[in-house]
Amino acid sequence: MVVMSGINDDELLDFATKTIEEGWHVRFIEFMPVGMVSTKTSYFISVSDIRRCLEQLGELKPCLPSVGNGPARYFRFPHTKGTVGFITPVSEHFCFHCNRLRLTADGKLRPCLLAEDEIDLKQPLRGGISSAGLKQLIEAAVTQKPLRHHLKEGLTHEGRPMTQVGG
Repeated sequence: MVVMSGINDDELLDFATKTIEEGWHVRFIEFMPVGMVSTKTSYFISVSDIRRCLEQLGELKPCLPSVGNGPARYFRFPHTKGTVGFITPVSEHFCFHCNRLRLTADGKLRPCLLAEDEIDLKQPLRGGISSAGLKQLIEAAVTQKPLRHHLKEGLTHEGRPMTQVGG
């Protein structure tokens, strides 16, 4: 759930309760000012504010994720099967250990969700690139990964919308 002030922040406790009562695995994601909505920075709620709200339901204890290895940090309320994950792209960026690349719908490989750099894979693949050549393109994308984004400083990504990037 991408938490947005004034839009869905009134549903935080409902979603968190699902982890207690029904064993759901819920991740709360800080709103990122990107693309078409970059001027709507008033939507932002930090994970620390989200956690303060959830404290009404009990103490969150750190735990390992049930599946996957994404950027979320996982917690659970005592005696529950479900988990609560927090993803903090703005307040506590995790770029330095990001291991993700994004493949766009039109065949471009993006080293970073929040950068404009792209490496075209579609044309080389259609042109019969060798496995070694493809490996070189992917390695080039990995080396282009930036150390961090600059959302906290107010620099936003204005390019493709998230739906085209795979975010």
